[in-house]
Amino acid sequence: MFGESLAVRRDAPIGSVADLAGRQIGAIAGSTNMALVRTWPGAIPVAFDGEGDDVFGQMKEATTSGAIDGFVDDAPAFVDLGPDDPLRVALSVATDQRWGCAMAPGADVLGAAVDDAIRACAADGTLA
Repeated sequence: MFGESLAVRRDAPIGSVADLAGRQIGAIAGSTNMALVRTWPGAIPVAFDGEGDDVFGQMKEATTSGAIDGFVDDAPAFVDLGPDDPLRVALSVATDQRWGCAMAPGADVLGAAVDDAIRACAADGTLA
């Protein structure tokens, strides 16, 4: 389970939903991320079509360049934003969305290792 997060330029004066009025916030059209943006009073939703090889990269570039003020995606997508990245996570919302991963067909050893890790986390309470 995970939440959604809002990424903004590092120097943006955004730290709460109240700071989003009048600001353009991107998300994939029709996604739970876009549904969240639409709940923020005064935020201006900017839909990305989700087609192409790297919609996350497209939204990141649009935010970095100033074309939009920020974008929403699944919180795990932002784990690589480090101190030298031009973006930062401004806020996160605990929406408890389910999240998973996919593997190439035939990745049986990796799949078994992931399944074993999930079972172990469920058994010891870590997964909860």
